[in-house]
Amino acid sequence: MPVTVPCWLNMPGFYAPVVYSLCTHQYDLPGRKTSLMKTPSMFKSLNVVLIAFGLIGLSADARVTLVQDGSAVAAIVLPDQPTADEKIAAEDFQQHIRKMSGATLPIFAETDRPDRLCVDIGATIDGLAWRRKLQARDDLNEEAVVIHQSPERVVLVGRMPDIGTSSTTRYAVCILLEELGIRWLMPTEKGAYIPKRDTVALAEKTMIRQPGFIIRAGAPNSNVLDPKGPAEDPQRAWTLSRYAWGRRNRMGTRLSWEGGGHTYNKLVSPGAYFAEHPEYYSLRHGKRTTDQLCTTNPHVVPIAIETAKSWARIAQAKEPAAVLTISPNDGNSFCQCDHCKKLVKQSNYYGPILDFANKVARGVGEEYPDARITFHANYHAGSDPPTHIKPEPNLVFWLTKWNVDQCHPISHPNGRKWRDAIDKWVAYGKEQSNPIFLYTYYGHYATCTYFPILRVLEEELPYCYDRGIIGVYSQTDSHWGCQGLNLYVLARLLWDPKADVDAMIDEYCRLAFGPGAKAMRAYYDLLEEVTYHSPGFTGYPEQLLVIFTPEVLSKAEVLVGKAVAQVKEHLATHPDPALEWRMEFAARGERFARLYLGGYQRLGRYASLKRAGKNPSNSMLERIRKDWSEAIAIMKDPTMPGITEGDYRMGEFVGPLENMLRYVQVQGKLVFGPGPFSYADNLVNDTQVIFVSRVFKGFAPGTNMPLKPNGSGEVIWRFEAEKDCTLERAIFQTTHFSCPDRSSGGSNELAIRSPVTGGRYVVVAKNETVSFDNFYKDFTQHVRGANWFEVRFRARNGGSKTANVMDVFSVGGSVVKH
Repeated sequence: MPVTVPCWLNMPGFYAPVVYSLCTHQYDLPGRKTSLMKTPSMFKSLNVVLIAFGLIGLSADARVTLVQDGSAVAAIVLPDQPTADEKIAAEDFQQHIRKMSGATLPIFAETDRPDRLCVDIGATIDGLAWRRKLQARDDLNEEAVVIHQSPERVVLVGRMPDIGTSSTTRYAVCILLEELGIRWLMPTEKGAYIPKRDTVALAEKTMIRQPGFIIRAGAPNSNVLDPKGPAEDPQRAWTLSRYAWGRRNRMGTRLSWEGGGHTYNKLVSPGAYFAEHPEYYSLRHGKRTTDQLCTTNPHVVPIAIETAKSWARIAQAKEPAAVLTISPNDGNSFCQCDHCKKLVKQSNYYGPILDFANKVARGVGEEYPDARITFHANYHAGSDPPTHIKPEPNLVFWLTKWNVDQCHPISHPNGRKWRDAIDKWVAYGKEQSNPIFLYTYYGHYATCTYFPILRVLEEELPYCYDRGIIGVYSQTDSHWGCQGLNLYVLARLLWDPKADVDAMIDEYCRLAFGPGAKAMRAYYDLLEEVTYHSPGFTGYPEQLLVIFTPEVLSKAEVLVGKAVAQVKEHLATHPDPALEWRMEFAARGERFARLYLGGYQRLGRYASLKRAGKNPSNSMLERIRKDWSEAIAIMKDPTMPGITEGDYRMGEFVGPLENMLRYVQVQGKLVFGPGPFSYADNLVNDTQVIFVSRVFKGFAPGTNMPLKPNGSGEVIWRFEAEKDCTLERAIFQTTHFSCPDRSSGGSNELAIRSPVTGGRYVVVAKNETVSFDNFYKDFTQHVRGANWFEVRFRARNGGSKTANVMDVFSVGGSVVKH
């Protein structure tokens, strides 16, 4: 059976699928029958070597020599008026050949073409001739490239001119460099593996390559050009180098993207309309909110259409094909007005979502027929397709891997929910001829440590490719220290979904870590194995503590330590700064993960002891302080950025660690100096409250202070003013709590005590549930003039199910100095 490369299904402006026959040196022409030589190795890769356009029998022994014994014998030729991408491609090729051989291939304009073997890059005369041959075929997608190698000429060119984040000229150059053994394993020059050769020669052949997915986005962002020289800011230099890494590993797309992700409040801006027209927005519990739009309001659709048209105009100025995002805001607070509810079937809110997208698609399509409208599918409440509504033909479904297990492959029982979602939306899309691409989390925002998903990628991407899914956008936080191999495998599978992942991992370990390859392969295998046999990871960081136990962290330390020792021994006699850097980079990533996760595991043990009424050892706190201080230093170290994604997510991981370090030192009370003060805890786990509380007992481990059936709990926070200071004002801010079922004996109580109350507790709330609204209660009268106060919260759960009794606690006020 031929393999079909997915494209924009039956959509104007795009080309029909390309068909490959997986047999040696054959290209399956439309309507032409070929026999299949079922060679297993050929079935492993989509991007086979192709001999096309009537070229036959080119000898693999023929030599096309670029460098001979360290001297350049070929030259690079560019069009007389090269594009920016063509120039960068030529410089990239020149730079890599020089690093490989020491020889510099000179670069000439076409009018100055020298009398020697020339490497034509881009739209030279010969390049345009090859481009026309590619364009004459309707079975290649727009990012197809040709690499023609003959003794007379080497030609590197793409089917279409370079545009947007898609640079087919550069793809062709990078494919040829990979044929020479070069791999871009990690960002920066030291992250690349470049073999050393005195003579650089090519086989005489012609290759046509193209990506399996026409959208390969998000890991990492690759929409800027390569850095020109070192940047003064190391973090900026790292960021630019990973953009270059993305380009060289052929991330990108020819499509212009406008709107972003969640866009309802961009389409109809609350700042412009809510004050005068609250009816444009979602009705929730009798009140209008800006959480979502009221998509059935007749005045909302025309405004949204005009906004989408403005995006289409912007896109059209950049690229011929555009995707406009018409997707609900984050969250599920959809409109509950009568008109919207009529479109909801069995709690599936994709009825009104699709109805609204259809109306916008029709309005935009009249003026911009090449524009495509998309929205997040499978993200909000109700994951099944709304089969009672027919989508417009210019809609594209953006299938989102949300609220499912992220670390098990689709063949695993945990992967069934995601696999079923893929199958249902693919069937729905095929029925209506609407393409589908994915929104995934292959570099999940909730973890900056280990995230083993190699087997997920190995199964998921070919599965989606085989079902006609056209592309992948991964919301990917680039935590390279532990997740660099994920990113490498992802980029290569997006180009070639049929690539052999096992061979890819072996090659990565061998080229990146040299003599430490075997130990590093065992390290990656260990992480994959324990994750496969774990309960899973849906996005809650505490789930990682269950997967990566102290025993696992210890084994990982031993394996990476072994690799470091082997590389160090090798470097003593074979100096190699790039190998040394790659090994140190990976080792720092492993150490960071061990310190980060190990600290949280010790916190959990400390919490268990305190919850049980025991007195935890101070040495445990000292070890936590030591480990996290080192973890923060690794994250912030400017000499080796990139262990975690410092330019975007640093604050989301460093900040909580630094806060936790402060709380580790608090131990039972919070002290504030003169001026305003504020303390808040969202209680996503019980670690923070355990440190800052004077008393914490009865609550089960977990989020939002759970009480087991027939359980009761008590927590007391103590707040103090510094020496020679007193409290001036105090108030509860945004405090949410709930009362368990009172019919089953549930109760709660919030009370205050201070010297002003004579040291006795005064109840300020009893048997109340305050959810989704702010609980503002001024209790200044109970604390003014005192130098301390305590807040006590008690709850009892008499029901048969575990109940969460508090999800936010926040207190503020002011302190004055005498």
